[in-house]
Amino acid sequence: MSLSWDPQGPRFAVIQGEQGRTDVSFYKIGEKILPIGKTLANKKCNCIKWSPLGQYCVLAGLNNLSFDGVLEFWDIGGDSPTLMNEASHFMVTNISWDPTGRYVCSSNTYGGHSVENGYNMWNFQGSKIFEASLDNFIQFQWRPRPKNSFLRTKDFKRHKRRT
Repeated sequence: MSLSWDPQGPRFAVIQGEQGRTDVSFYKIGEKILPIGKTLANKKCNCIKWSPLGQYCVLAGLNNLSFDGVLEFWDIGGDSPTLMNEASHFMVTNISWDPTGRYVCSSNTYGGHSVENGYNMWNFQGSKIFEASLDNFIQFQWRPRPKNSFLRTKDFKRHKRRT
């Protein structure tokens, strides 16, 4: 069983069931805890990774041959979960979202497996945009996003007038 909170909203997801036959349920917290749509039955996943901005998540089968490295990209923003795409990354060991919530990296690290090491980059909708195979690949890490990386609107207007 696994539980994972949406980092930006009153939602959470639960994986329950036996190894190889798991169900996933999404819930919304208001005055009561209410399910979001129906339970997703018989999913090949053991991990839920939410986008840092919330709403989107990836269901993944990590470190498990029976899950075949399945990756499912879900939108949980509506009344019912919507599957945006299903993909796979054989022998996937890690999933990590970039700080903007626009990209996801799936990786197979040397510590987890000694073959087919490397990483894949996906957009938040599940389209593969890059793939790299690297021998003895150990870790993938996103660069942290600076807090004030962009000018505020009024600062931008003031700067624009000067130039």
